[in-house]
Amino acid sequence: MNYISKMNQAFVEMNQNAFQIVTVQLLTLDPPEVAEAYKRLIELGYPKRIANELLVELVLSEITYCAKNKTSASKYRFLKSLHTLPYLPYKKEKPKNQPQ
Repeated sequence: MNYISKMNQAFVEMNQNAFQIVTVQLLTLDPPEVAEAYKRLIELGYPKRIANELLVELVLSEITYCAKNKTSASKYRFLKSLHTLPYLPYKKEKPKNQPQ
């Protein structure tokens, strides 16, 4: 397996792990702010799939931030970012798939 294939496989696994993290957070209500953000996105008109994808993308952004800055995950930073959804902390443009 060449290095591009390995990177692609790592990316797929990271996405699967982030999806699993969000699923557990929603099921266990830990932290409860994740379920609150999900509900808020649904109330804003986002389909459930897109609301879930935004939460997954937020988890991935926290992981990326930590790797880039060689720091640990921050509950404060993560919870603060939940309140900005559907806007993601690292993106300046409007979110994709914005409801009409």
